[in-house]
Amino acid sequence: MSRAGFSEKLPEWFNICEYHLDRWTDSGLSGSNAVVDARNKKNYTYEELLCLTSKIANIIKEVSLELFDRVMLVMRDSVLSVAAFLASVRAGCVPFYVNPNLSTDWLAFYVRDSVCRLVLTDSFTHENMLQAARSGGKHVKKVLNVDSSEFAELIESSKDVFVPEKTHRDDPAYWVYTSGTTGRPKAAVHLHHDLVYSIRAYVNHVINVSYGDLFYSASKLYFSAGRVFGMHMPLMCGASTLIDAERSTPERVLTNLTEFNVTHLLCVPSIYLGLLNHMESIKLDRFRHPTLKWCVSGGEQLPASVFDRWKHVTGLEILNGIGSSEAEWIFISYRERECKPGAAGKIIPGWYAKLVDECGEVVKESSRVGTLYVKSDSVAAYYWRRFSETRTTFEGEWYNTRDMLYLDEEGFYHYVGRTDDLFKVHGMWVSPVEVEEAVLSTGLVSECAVAGVPSEDGLTQAVAFVTLKHPSDASSTEKLVERLRSALAGKLPGYKIPARFVVVDEIPKTPTGKVRRVDLRTSAPSNHLYSRPKKV
Repeated sequence: MSRAGFSEKLPEWFNICEYHLDRWTDSGLSGSNAVVDARNKKNYTYEELLCLTSKIANIIKEVSLELFDRVMLVMRDSVLSVAAFLASVRAGCVPFYVNPNLSTDWLAFYVRDSVCRLVLTDSFTHENMLQAARSGGKHVKKVLNVDSSEFAELIESSKDVFVPEKTHRDDPAYWVYTSGTTGRPKAAVHLHHDLVYSIRAYVNHVINVSYGDLFYSASKLYFSAGRVFGMHMPLMCGASTLIDAERSTPERVLTNLTEFNVTHLLCVPSIYLGLLNHMESIKLDRFRHPTLKWCVSGGEQLPASVFDRWKHVTGLEILNGIGSSEAEWIFISYRERECKPGAAGKIIPGWYAKLVDECGEVVKESSRVGTLYVKSDSVAAYYWRRFSETRTTFEGEWYNTRDMLYLDEEGFYHYVGRTDDLFKVHGMWVSPVEVEEAVLSTGLVSECAVAGVPSEDGLTQAVAFVTLKHPSDASSTEKLVERLRSALAGKLPGYKIPARFVVVDEIPKTPTGKVRRVDLRTSAPSNHLYSRPKKV
């Protein structure tokens, strides 16, 4: 495809909304699809999306919002949630998505922390949001329900033209709240230029995008990866995106893949695993999608066993990647026909990386673990109201990811874990990721998560939490453990083999699909397994 705008220098005065909409309507793509709504089977062109975005931008201005005022978006995925985000940016405000499934207390936290002026909701979240806004502070000027007749009237009466606010390329454009796996969420502040650098590097060096392609992210827009892959990347490349308000269960994802001409798919590893297990349960040995060309994974390390199974079933590779909310998108990735199952991938051109040891020295030897630092012009400027965390995370040009990796002789990075996930057994480091992949490769369980848990004598031991492939077989858990231990004996050294196995209904995860190891460590029982599944 022609990647207009991806090789040129950005102008000083620049509003990122123009890169999503105006340049396509100005260059002959007005009638091309921008958004496809999976629930009501309706398509929206670039011209229609620009019109809707402009109307909402006018509504935002009517609420008397000023430059850089925060707009909180708490709604299910829809064309309105896409347009509301872009409209906020277009109006010079700073939007951020929040998971609509959160409790009122959590919603109130985001209201207080952000000091937002406007909240946009839908019928699913409106009542909870009104309560949260009342307890969150008097700074909220308006809470608008986009499903209400009031909002419909505002849309009807608003002008469909809105000249983008004159913003500097280095002005704040939007926020991304971290998922909060180790503490309360914090807002990474991204600037108007950030998306251009992150997406340009990826589409120039990892995947191909053509006009008319259809992106589908199983992760919702309120997840950082879902927002980039499900909105920014397709719209900034003149493609279209499939938006679905429904929960991304394996059944729902498979239905969408079957019914729509998806070309680019994003799932977290647990969704790919769920899809494979679902296909196995319905006796679907092969799934050859007629248009699907690219499968991308992020959020957590992709197990080699999932990569191999997916390729066997679909004939397609999963392009594993490592990224973060602070970096805005993936910076280490597989590339087509250059995948190494079990590895994390290679650094993407346009990004710079280094591994740093515990003494602060750069790691130069292959296979030696260090903390990953990366730099690019897409990295967030700072954390909102988190001065000390900003200083320890953004060190000059470098961003400390707090991910532990090593580099092999072929230039592939290998993910070991987070700095606070690693633990020692008998004085030797254990990577939960390595053990989890070994357990999954046995094919005996559906999911696995590993954590270091103190034993009765106070020593740390590896504990594996597993979900059964067939929950009705809970009575045979002792035999399962015996088979797991036997299979792992040839895959791991003795100190890495879990001392205990705990059978659970489900693995505790953050809304983004990342394992909450803190919950695992605090919920582990003293016995080696449950006699029947029990939810953590």
